[in-house]
Amino acid sequence: MPHSICFGGRRLRSVLFAGAALCAFPHAALAGDVAPTPEGAQKLADLLALYIGRTATSVTAEGDHYSIAFDFAKLLAPLSAKGVSVDAPPSKLDVTEQNDGAWRVARDGYPAMTMHMKDGDLSVNAEGYKFAGLFDPAIGGFRSADGKVDKVGVQLHSPDVDETVAIGPSHATATGAAASGGGFSGAWREELSDISMLVTAKQKDAAQAAPAPVSMKLAGMSLDASFDNMRMRELLDLWAFFMAHPSRAELASDEDGLKAKLRSLLPFADKLDENFAAQDIVVQSPKGPVSIGDVKGHFGVEKFPSKADNEIRLAFSRIALPPGVAPPFLVDLTPTSVEVNVKVAGYDYAAAAEEAINDMHLGGEGPILSEADGAKILLKMMSGGPIAVTILPSRILAPQLDLTVEGAIQVAGARPIGTITLRARNFDNTIAAIKNAGPLATPQVLGGLTMAKGLGKADADGTLIWVAEYAADGAIKVNGLPLGKAPAP
Repeated sequence: MPHSICFGGRRLRSVLFAGAALCAFPHAALAGDVAPTPEGAQKLADLLALYIGRTATSVTAEGDHYSIAFDFAKLLAPLSAKGVSVDAPPSKLDVTEQNDGAWRVARDGYPAMTMHMKDGDLSVNAEGYKFAGLFDPAIGGFRSADGKVDKVGVQLHSPDVDETVAIGPSHATATGAAASGGGFSGAWREELSDISMLVTAKQKDAAQAAPAPVSMKLAGMSLDASFDNMRMRELLDLWAFFMAHPSRAELASDEDGLKAKLRSLLPFADKLDENFAAQDIVVQSPKGPVSIGDVKGHFGVEKFPSKADNEIRLAFSRIALPPGVAPPFLVDLTPTSVEVNVKVAGYDYAAAAEEAINDMHLGGEGPILSEADGAKILLKMMSGGPIAVTILPSRILAPQLDLTVEGAIQVAGARPIGTITLRARNFDNTIAAIKNAGPLATPQVLGGLTMAKGLGKADADGTLIWVAEYAADGAIKVNGLPLGKAPAP
């Protein structure tokens, strides 16, 4: 659902964005207000028309501000041919021009909305929604922001499933400034609490039992994102281009112009960094509750998209399965926490994106990209050099299992090269647990464990360490000892 407005030039530049939790942006210290005029209202209306058309908005001067009304039914009218319609009253946004070129943006409340589709309905309702912010056209974003919503409810009904989502009090803050590269740099933090979801599958066969509903609850979650030199103006220009060319045929008539605007977005940002966290997750499955104490994740990349490192981190702690789900002989080996940290490099996403733009053809009704084009794009993506995977210290922990792995592998030819280090704490306990693991305790498995223990080197606290080296000829060494023979070339 739209929840923020962007501006450009020295005038209001507006485009609707989708808001995951319907939070809002309030203002910081204000400059002096500029009194609204009918002429100013017309200029805003003309500018808004570039981004969302003329039929869906109206602008009037009211008191000390401009009032912008959005009609979502008219905004989404072009989708009626695909069976999409909207029930929602007009939504209002108040904006006030500042004498330093910035704009104050304010909103109080959000109307309920229902979207009707061929395969179901989607309803969204927000309570206690507040929006306010200070937007600076010179930087293409908000200088500072803060907002909240007391409660959000989402309902989805389709022939196959009914879904209900409820989100409690949520809060968001944002900051922004001019980037040295001419774009927009900023940061966003969002916190949500009391999140619940209920999914009920529809009964398809009367002769079969109705599917059991699945529910999920989270005590809270948060998102922190930062970005540097994001191409906001280029993004808005591309949006205006799509509004001016609403059909494929119209886009095909100016295909070179479209390609030029797509290229201007590369890279979309010089740096992206995201962190998310969720607490006290409980999923009620047909087998019973599955709980996770904490989930944390991180994604970071520079020159997005590019061939720079992509860093991904995921961690799950205090994992608990329903009683009886894991066989008794596997309880001691069932993970209670997992942490995976990797960096991936060598994929040239920028070259692939450039190739896709070059190969795109909008004329006619066939695929925009052919199968041959897809092969060329893939080749470009793989042209960034050897694929390099760096495993940062990662860990799997269970009652009788404690493994840590790290290392680096490159894939340049038929065989990977690199080094992987594995550490096992209390390995004798792990062996004992596997010996008691019934079907897992085969002679081959036990023999492999015995060999692994013999190859391991113990450090000062008794932790066993294995350093595996992979050579270009396929040879493998563990702690310096050859493991078998190198395969024939």
